[in-house]
Amino acid sequence: MAQLRAVLFGFSGVIFPDEALRQQVFQELLLTENICLKLGEYPRYEWGRGDRDCLEGLLRKAGRAANREQTERLILKKVALYQQLVANQAKLSTYSGIADLLFQIKGAQIPTAVVSGRQGAEVDWVLQQVNLAGEFAVLITDDQVRDSKPAPESYLKALEHLNAKLPGLQPQECLAVESSPAGIEAAKAAKMSVVGVAHNYPLHCLQRWTDWVVDYLDDLDLERVRQVFSQR
Repeated sequence: MAQLRAVLFGFSGVIFPDEALRQQVFQELLLTENICLKLGEYPRYEWGRGDRDCLEGLLRKAGRAANREQTERLILKKVALYQQLVANQAKLSTYSGIADLLFQIKGAQIPTAVVSGRQGAEVDWVLQQVNLAGEFAVLITDDQVRDSKPAPESYLKALEHLNAKLPGLQPQECLAVESSPAGIEAAKAAKMSVVGVAHNYPLHCLQRWTDWVVDYLDDLDLERVRQVFSQR
């Protein structure tokens, strides 16, 4: 019988709705390399994957050889561009329901983590802007791992860090909240249960990949989640 002992969240598409903004960032970034990114090419390479994998894929698509030095240079430019574009938004807000869900989890004394394919400077900055800084015990981002989502490394690294707070924590005692195929695949590969949030993908698609799925974070009730875990 499993017990829910930790909850791990994706970032883009789960906590913060920045999908359209990320497309703009990559379009403007690649224009500095004289690459025109067509609208339909972005989701195919970016969705849910880490920044480096996305960028290298887009460069290859454009016929450019992507080396690590070039990728890291562009990543630094991307962070600055992302922060600039986010700062220019009239109002920043998270997805509905995240604050209440975190309140429930905190009340149950269950530690949380963010597991993101974005850069740490971006995630830290946004969490500060939306008053969620300090709400998560662990923050794992693309610049901390070698292999991005859909590889399980980021989730396994988060588990390792959470073990410092909860010795003996097992993947089967963790719940991942994800919204993209790459994120779901990464958490599943780390042997964690996954709830899909249909913020950006149709609910019926997520049902095929996750343990269960909700339309919105408002639909996630912590007590119900704990009941499901106790029945496993």
